[in-house]
Amino acid sequence: MNLIPIQTASSTDHFESIVALQKLNVAQSLSPEETTREGFVTLQHTVEILELMNVPYPHIIATDRNSLVGYALVTLREHIDALASLQDIIEVIHRITYDHKTLADSKYFIMGQICIAKAYRGQGIFKLMYDRLATQMQTEFDYMVTIISNKNQRSVRAHEKIGFQTIYQDNAIDRDWVIVLKDLR
Repeated sequence: MNLIPIQTASSTDHFESIVALQKLNVAQSLSPEETTREGFVTLQHTVEILELMNVPYPHIIATDRNSLVGYALVTLREHIDALASLQDIIEVIHRITYDHKTLADSKYFIMGQICIAKAYRGQGIFKLMYDRLATQMQTEFDYMVTIISNKNQRSVRAHEKIGFQTIYQDNAIDRDWVIVLKDLR
């Protein structure tokens, strides 16, 4: 495996490349077999929203020969207004109790989405990006939380493998997802 640089997103080119990688990996762009085998992303962002979300904590990206091959997005509570599709999920997250305290009263952030280009999967980039993100965020936050479609078992297993634990599962027809948490303390 080549050493893939892990860095922070800092340019419009980075944000445009994230949008392009999202479009290739959103569930609607994949066959049902691919979504089961390879996993998928649910949300599609705009360049403008990615730029907004990149401050004050930048997104983490992986590049190979100046091409973006992976990303992990930072979503703070103050970004939620720009992401209407997350409103209901945030209400659920705030009611969850972890370590004897509701998450609403805890210092957490949401890892808003992670994706790795198909040709680069299985090479440890997932863990490298999460390690970089944890290092960047652990001085300000106790927990990293993310939401995964329950249909995306590849992602659920990958998150469990690097230390995330399921803290909530919702199997309603229109909300079939799990919320996972990684303790950064």
